[in-house]
Amino acid sequence: MTVSWWRRLLFSLASWMTAAILSGALFAFAEEMGLHSSQGVTLSQIGAGIAFFVVMVFLASLPGWLLAIPIVLAVRNIAGWRFWMYFALGTGIGPLWILGMGLYFSLVSPHHTGFAPGPIDLYYKALAVSSLTTLIYLLLLRRAQPAAANRSDAAEDESQNFHF
Repeated sequence: MTVSWWRRLLFSLASWMTAAILSGALFAFAEEMGLHSSQGVTLSQIGAGIAFFVVMVFLASLPGWLLAIPIVLAVRNIAGWRFWMYFALGTGIGPLWILGMGLYFSLVSPHHTGFAPGPIDLYYKALAVSSLTTLIYLLLLRRAQPAAANRSDAAEDESQNFHF
């Protein structure tokens, strides 16, 4: 028995939101750690930095989550090697989205001089968000699959008690 489509969609939404919050906080922390020691940082500045990065991660990763929805709705079985295949697929969505946007904007630019892929840390951040989102989603789905199988087995056992 598979997990229902709406539960898979809720798992996807929850994993995206969790990964965006965790990644945004991590990116803000990394930014604060990179400051020179002579620069004093207050608690309110740290909070504002975390809020800024979380909002930016939400906005930047929304198209990737929307691209993943058809995959989320189509995939029902993640047993065995499929788990790792879907992990690789989900991890690639973020960096490929950034690469595709860079390619598109460089080609439609009136001053097109070639493809410039952009700063490499942008790809690392997209990779971090998409891999964390995918991992959380797949673990939630893996945990829910045995429960869904147990419910379907119980329903089949109940249905065998009725004779029509």
